[in-house]
Amino acid sequence: MTENVIQLHKTPPPGMSTDTLTETVIDVIHDAEPQPVDPPSPAPEPGSWLAERKAYLADAPPVVPAAFRRWDTFKDATRWTVSYYAHVSAFHTVRAPAYLARLLLRSPAVLAG
Repeated sequence: MTENVIQLHKTPPPGMSTDTLTETVIDVIHDAEPQPVDPPSPAPEPGSWLAERKAYLADAPPVVPAAFRRWDTFKDATRWTVSYYAHVSAFHTVRAPAYLARLLLRSPAVLAG
């Protein structure tokens, strides 16, 4: 039994006796295959709920859109969005008098009077 005991402190500090707290037992198995700490999880059965979820998530789009992944694409997307809404706002601002005239001509007060 003493061949598999390794003394941690070769020379114990003064005032400390050699006991089991300063020793550890190491069992060595020769020619042993290394075992992974977390063995791989088995694949889910085909057709099960878990297999369907994994297939769905494999085909799902990324959570972060492509426009937010890189700075240059973010700037391009922001520039396009601002120009689009500026165009729509300008279009309806210019058309507002025509909308007002059309509304007044179709209102019952103008038709009655």
